[in-house]
Amino acid sequence: MLTSFDAILRCERRLQQLHEASKQATIDRREGWQRELVRVRRELSVAIGELTTAMQEWSPPESAQADFTAFRSHISALRSTLALHQASFPASSVIVDERAYFESTNLIRDRFRELAQKRDALQRVVSQSRSNGV
Repeated sequence: MLTSFDAILRCERRLQQLHEASKQATIDRREGWQRELVRVRRELSVAIGELTTAMQEWSPPESAQADFTAFRSHISALRSTLALHQASFPASSVIVDERAYFESTNLIRDRFRELAQKRDALQRVVSQSRSNGV
C-alpha cells in the first residue's frame, strides 16, 4: 500500500510524463497530433486533480512543512500557467512555430523543471524524517 507521500510522488511523476507527451506531440506532429494534444491536456488536468487530492490526504512531518508549502504553491502556479497556455493556444489552432507559443511552452517547461526541484527538496526532507523515525 502506498503511503500518502508515495502517492504524491507517483502523481507528480505522472504529471512529468504527460508534460513530455505533450511536448512530443507538438515536436512529432504526426497525423492526429492535435487530437493527441487534446487528450494529453485532459489527462494533465486529471493528474493535477489527483495530485491535489493526494496532497490533501498527506500530513507532512513538521520538518517538511516549509518544503511542502513551497511544493503545493508551485502546483497552483503550474495549474495557472497551464490554464493560461491552453486558453491562449487551443490545440485545434496551435501554430507550433509561432513565437508566442514557443515562449509560452518555455515558461511551462521552466515550471515543470522548478516543480521537480521542489519535489526533490521535499523528498530529501521526508526521507531524512523517515530515517529519523518521525
